[in-house]
Amino acid sequence: FTLSDPDGSFNVAANLTDVDDTLDPNSTWDGKSLTKEGAGTLILSGDNDYSGGTTINEGTLVAASTTALGTGPGDNNATLVLDADGEVSAVGGITTHSGATTQLALGTSLELGDSALIQEDGSTLNVELNSDSVQPLITGGSATLGGDLVVSDASLQARASDAEFQSFKLMDMDSDISGDFTSLTMNLTDKPDYLTVTGTINPEDASEYLLTEGLSWNATATSATPAHGTFTLGAGDSFEVTSVLGDKTGNGDWDGKSLTKLGAGKLTLSGANTYSGDTNVQEGTLWLSGDGTIGEMGSQQAVNVASDATFGGSNGTTVNGKVTNEGTLVFGDSEETGAIFTLNGDLINMGTMTSGSSSSTPGNTLYVDGDYTG
Repeated sequence: FTLSDPDGSFNVAANLTDVDDTLDPNSTWDGKSLTKEGAGTLILSGDNDYSGGTTINEGTLVAASTTALGTGPGDNNATLVLDADGEVSAVGGITTHSGATTQLALGTSLELGDSALIQEDGSTLNVELNSDSVQPLITGGSATLGGDLVVSDASLQARASDAEFQSFKLMDMDSDISGDFTSLTMNLTDKPDYLTVTGTINPEDASEYLLTEGLSWNATATSATPAHGTFTLGAGDSFEVTSVLGDKTGNGDWDGKSLTKLGAGKLTLSGANTYSGDTNVQEGTLWLSGDGTIGEMGSQQAVNVASDATFGGSNGTTVNGKVTNEGTLVFGDSEETGAIFTLNGDLINMGTMTSGSSSSTPGNTLYVDGDYTG
């Protein structure tokens, strides 16, 4: 099928099946394979069972029925769009070559039988997801991954803490997945800057590929956003980090070990954090609770609290490092009496110190194991 007009399209609604290739002695066609040529779009919407395979050399082929691709292998050198509003059967497997794109439209999943999904280096797999998308989206015998993964239409749910993060099962194959995508592209421009999504082979089951919500702090090459240490929360918003924030490999925009709090909202750290860079509370509130710690024992890192910003901790929380306060330093929350907030380092105070976060609760202690200036 050759469609030369890049703006043109042709829909084959007939059912395509194998034919006797001996009927025309002058034909070089095998009677059972389909080849797409030209820059236009070919749409297959019939109930097809041809067995010789589908080759896309140019333009776009749209599989608009669940059996559009027949039973043979799919060989994609251009653009293959699976848009059948159901589970497309491609039991011969699909190979997406370098420079080509295979796309799963919203509402479409892919079943490869015992065959393989192969995404070569330089290829693109584009999947459209929403909250109603089935899991897993792709099943088959095996998968060899490379190139780019693009996720469209997906959104991140609001979470109260990282303990609520969830994963989407993109693939579930019969054998371990080999290779990996080199990048993940996902539009998260309207989402909190401290959240990202990472594509990864499931460490507990290498036959599965997951899209997992996570902190931008821990982002990798296959995350939707670069790694950084900024947490921006708007007025009235709050988020708790229960996991441990440790040093990461830096990049051109972040040293991999510093935290910046922006926005009028509240960020709570309840893990025993080991990152060694500065903590800059520029706006809003940064609070330590539970096992909340900044820095390892003996650390010389700095916590800098800007004017109009608030930093503090509940009973048993600790800062290992120097604190410079130009805003408000709070020890113990409004529900506590007898709370001890420990600073293992010098304290330079040019702001306000308060016992209790919403009132001047008596009986709390700020313990400073260092020099006090202020």
